Amino acid sequence: MMTIEKAYEKFYKLLEQIDNSDIPSSEQYELYQNMESEIEQKKQQAYANMNEY
Repeated sequence: MMTIEKAYEKFYKLLEQIDNSDIPSSEQYELYQNMESEIEQKKQQAYANMNEY
C-alpha cells in the first residue's frame, strides 16, 4: 500500500536519479517542465474527485 511518506520517498529518489543522470541540462529542464504539467493535471483531477463526495 502506498503511503504519503512512501510517495515522497519515491518522488525525491526519482529527482535525485535525474540530477545524477547523464541527461543534459536542457533536457532535464524540459523533463521537469513536462513533469510539472503532469502534476498539475493530477492535482486538478484530485481536486475534482475531492469535490464529488
